[in-house]
This record gives sequence, structure tokens and C-alpha cells, in this order.
Amino acid sequence: MGSFGRAGGPAVLGRPGRPARRARPGDGRGTRLRPDRRVRRGPGRDPGRCRLRQAAGPRSDRGSGDSGVPGHRAGHRRHRGLGAHVARHVVRRGAAHVVLAGRRGEAAPGVAALVAELTEAGARVTVAACDCADAAALRAVVEAVPADLPLRAVVHAAGVDTGDAAAPDLTAGGLAELFGPKVGGARALREVTADAPLEVVVLFSSAAATWGGAGQAGYAAANAQLDGMARAWRDTGVPVVSLAWGPWAGQGLAGRDGVADRMRRQGLLPLDPRAAMAALDAALSGGQAVRTVVDVDWERFAPGFTAVRPSPLLAGVPDAARALAPPEPTGPGPAALPAVQRPAAVLDLVRREVAAVLGHPGPADVDPDRSFRDQGFDSMAAVELRDRLRARTGLPLATALVFDHPTPKAVTAHLVAALAPASEPDPSPAAAVDRLESALAAGLPDPAERAPLERRLAAVLDRLRAGDRAYGRDGAPATGGPDDDIRTADVDDLLDIIDAQL
Repeated sequence: MGSFGRAGGPAVLGRPGRPARRARPGDGRGTRLRPDRRVRRGPGRDPGRCRLRQAAGPRSDRGSGDSGVPGHRAGHRRHRGLGAHVARHVVRRGAAHVVLAGRRGEAAPGVAALVAELTEAGARVTVAACDCADAAALRAVVEAVPADLPLRAVVHAAGVDTGDAAAPDLTAGGLAELFGPKVGGARALREVTADAPLEVVVLFSSAAATWGGAGQAGYAAANAQLDGMARAWRDTGVPVVSLAWGPWAGQGLAGRDGVADRMRRQGLLPLDPRAAMAALDAALSGGQAVRTVVDVDWERFAPGFTAVRPSPLLAGVPDAARALAPPEPTGPGPAALPAVQRPAAVLDLVRREVAAVLGHPGPADVDPDRSFRDQGFDSMAAVELRDRLRARTGLPLATALVFDHPTPKAVTAHLVAALAPASEPDPSPAAAVDRLESALAAGLPDPAERAPLERRLAAVLDRLRAGDRAYGRDGAPATGGPDDDIRTADVDDLLDIIDAQL
């Protein structure tokens, strides 16, 4: 998800015949991605999360080779991880013969246990050492398949656990390592199975090709090319489907320390292998060349994915639209406070919300002058803080709030300025004196009005000179005694004082 809080992102393709262009921040025009074809939106979802439809029960027909994937020979190209899950699945569904082809063959970790498991389940298993991108070696594997059980289904699950890089840091050698097993393997597979009576071809792609991936430029490109190959291959009449998977539980990058937690914070939940196999079954009957299969928490994913600019890719996903809708304000908030009290109240609010996002006990643990980055903020934390402050203030805050205003104090100043109506005057005493001077310069009052005005100004000046003795803790003028009143009184005021005393 390279677009989380960043101004880059994948290139946006225009109509055929028009050049590709790079999406600009805030620019949603021209995108031609079709969410209904790229995002898995099956039945039975609960709000805010994609659910995968459960598959039908296991098939018992075995070995005939005449009734779909179960009973056919399935060529799998990886001995652990995703390929192993698929091998178990097709055997449960009735496959009589499974060919496991991979670079290390029987020497691959876990392959012996997998073969024993599949054999015990009743399947015949062949293990072949083969570089999947080597067409000659792959042809030898295909030609060794017994004629009585012809090859009818292939699952291409080869790939690398990428140690990829951002686009500017890519090298030709790094791209070759990524494209070789994934794209080169699919190309070789198409070549050597051109005459095989294939009924199913499944290519394992990645959701990185659907929406990009932070630091995964080459990996996303390789999988995007694999998706394109699936479409072209399917156009020849072969039933090919490319499945762009989200993270699997315990597999690949999602299996590394801390990566699964980071993905969860971003809204991508690890797929349970059984649910993934149910999605595989559904995709085989879906009639589409490319399907994206992910388990998404839209409340987290959608705001982060659109942090820099709106995404037409999510426009057709109702759960994403609901997640992006502005929240209702939770109360009157600091806008209802007098202007002089707002800065302190808003700073306290910001510190409380920052503490809540970071899991601190209270606002005292938040340094208002320290940058959000140094306090542990990532893109998802920035989105969460924006949402919380938007709900508390009712302001239409940008997702890039903490990037544009990098400290709690800077955010506070921005909020205070946004909360002040355009017509609200500066409450400071100096600004009030400026306004009085401007009013007097515009035209002196009538002589009859000057004397009372002079007396009031003299009284204010006396209090200013008296300092704290003349003003209470709340800033209001202290109540003066009779002596204070008499000093600044005229004849009428003196008569009023005498009347009051008598």
C-alpha cells in the first residue's frame, strides 16, 4: 500500500490509445479500473468485511479424469505454503494423481511429510525437481505424466517471498528474480501445455497488483503482468483464472515477525487457508480471468488507502464508501467555548486523542512539541487521529493532517484557526485597543459623549496600572470601593453615590 500517506502510487491507465499517466494527489480523474472486476465482492458479507463463500462438501469421485478438477491430475509448483494447501484441497476434492514440481524437488523442506499425507488420503503423488521457468525441464515433467491419467488441471503457485524495493531502487537483477518464477514460469507453462486437454489453469497472483504495495514495486509489477497473461491466455479458450491473493495466515510476508500486525492495522486480515480454498472453488466457476481475494476491514483499510487522494478503485465497494463517510460529531466540542478558552481546550483535546491512538495512559504522556513521527505515528495512526478529531470538532479535516501539521501544537493551531468564524475578532487586549483606535480615528464622538467615554477609559487605565489588585483571577475587573468611584466621578455620579449611600 504505497499510497498510505504518500504522494506516489501506481500509474493510472486511461482509455485504449491514450498514454498512461501517474495519478496526482487529489486527482481521481481518468482511472479505468473496474472495482466489480478487481475486488472480490461475494454474497454473505457482513458490514465492513469481505466474507468468502464456503465451498461445497468434498467430492468423492476419484480417478476418472472426466468431471472437473476432482479426479484429475493437478500439477503444483511449490511444496510448502500455498502450494501445499492447494495439494491437500484437490486431494480432498477427489484428485487421483498430484504432481508436485519445484526447483528442489524431494529435497524441499516439508515435501516428504506432504507426500505421506497425500498418499494416506488416497492420492498418487509424483515429485519432480524442475525450474518452473525452464520450458525444456518443464516439458520433461509434463511428458512423464502417464497417459491413463492425462494432465487436465494446473495450479501455478510459484513465486518468491519478496525482499522488494521502491521503484527508484529497483535493479535489473532484482526484477529478474521477481519476474522469473512468476511470469517466466507461467510463460513456460503455457508453452508446454499448449496441446494438453486442460480444463483448469490457476495462476497465483497478489493483491499488490490490484492496489500497489509499499516497497513492492517490482513484486506488484510481476503480478500485474501475470494477471495480464491470464486474460490473454483465457482469450484463446483455455479456462485460466489468476487469483490475486491478500495475505495468508502464516505464509510469505504475512508470516514474518510484526508484518501480520502491521497488515491488520492497515485493514488487511490474514486469510484462513480453508476460506482461501473456498474462494478458489468459487473462482473456478466465476467465469472471470482475474479475481482479487482479500479479507478486508474496510473501516481501517479505506481511510488509509485514500489518505493522499480519493480512489476510484473503491468507488464500487459499499463498505468502503461507508467507512469513508464523515462521522457525526460526538458533541458541541471546543467550537462552543469562548474564543479565549479554545487554544488550551483544543490542545488538551489533541493530546487526549493522540494518547488514545498510541495507547498511552493519558494526555500527560504526549509531548505537544514533539513530532508525531518521533512519537510513533505511522500512516494508519495518522488516519485514526484525523477521524477522532473530525468526530470531536465537526471539522472536515484532511487525511494528511499530521503530515501538514507535524506536532500536536501545530495541529492545535490549525484547529483553533479553523474553529474561529471568519467574523470573530481577535480576543487579545492589544487587538481590542487597535479596534478602539481605528474607531476613534474614523470619527470622534460628539462632545456630549466624550466625557463619559473619557471617564471609562481613565478607569480602565487605572485598573491596568494597578495590575493584579484591580483584576480577579478570571480576568474580570475587581469591584472597586467608594473611593475608586469618587476619584473618577462627575457631579451626576456623585449625586448617584450619595443617593445610594443614603
